[in-house]
Amino acid sequence: MYLDCVLREMFRFVPPGFGTVRILTVDDRLPSTGVELRKGDFMFIAIHNMGRDRRYWQGPVDPERFLVAGNDVNNNKAVSIPFGGGGHHQCIGQD
Repeated sequence: MYLDCVLREMFRFVPPGFGTVRILTVDDRLPSTGVELRKGDFMFIAIHNMGRDRRYWQGPVDPERFLVAGNDVNNNKAVSIPFGGGGHHQCIGQD
């Protein structure tokens, strides 16, 4: 169990890939800037940056953050996708 936490923290801080690319399937708008996004646009998701964003990950490297229940502000699963997230586009090396 603790080894899983160490691995999750390691992959959060140093992911196996820098990022991933997705193609938008619907028109959308970024809420913070109002930038319009169109269906068919390519989006780069910077996994490396997400795992180091201080808005979601406070403090030093700490495997024990993954032992806490899902409501911990220091454990945002939406910004910890070292293998590209879920679905059929995730990394085959995840398992």
